[in-house]
Amino acid sequence: MRFKISCLSLVLVFAVGSITGKVEGEIKQIRGANPKDAERYVADKDGKFSCFDGKKKIPIAWVNDDYCDCEDGSDEPGTSAYARQVNDGVCEEECCDGSDEWSGLVRCENRCLELAKRDVEKELQKQETEKVGGAVKAQLVDKAKVLIVEKGIEVEKLEAEKQEAEKKFEENQKKKEELEKVENKIIEENKEKGR
Repeated sequence: MRFKISCLSLVLVFAVGSITGKVEGEIKQIRGANPKDAERYVADKDGKFSCFDGKKKIPIAWVNDDYCDCEDGSDEPGTSAYARQVNDGVCEEECCDGSDEWSGLVRCENRCLELAKRDVEKELQKQETEKVGGAVKAQLVDKAKVLIVEKGIEVEKLEAEKQEAEKKFEENQKKKEELEKVENKIIEENKEKGR
């Protein structure tokens, strides 16, 4: 009898311990999962977990059950079912709190705060670069506006010179035609006299 109660207790503890995800609006941390992915481990209205690759849905109780149900391994972030990076003795940066090394083979420090600070510094650097880049862009836009105005004035001036040159060309063309008429008249008169 005592053995049956112990076995039943173990089964209950295992079952309760393996059920994770969202229970009545509460998000629970999944062992070995990146805290950023907590929302992805929330069961849908049917109590199912969607594999990250979108190929399959499984009962949420199957997450971290030490059996590979999803091709991409997203259902086993904290077990050795996909032994690629869990309990391998390596403290992975992706699992900054060390929850992927829960077996005790190694003790990983919680580096989440340190990594978060680094990410914030990178973001601040990016924002500063964007700010400086924005200022440079604004200067270039202002210079371009000035150049457009200057070139516009230059084009207007050249257009006026072109019109003046065309006017002079037409005047000279008329003078040429008049001189050719006079020349032709003189040639004709000389031909008539020379006969």
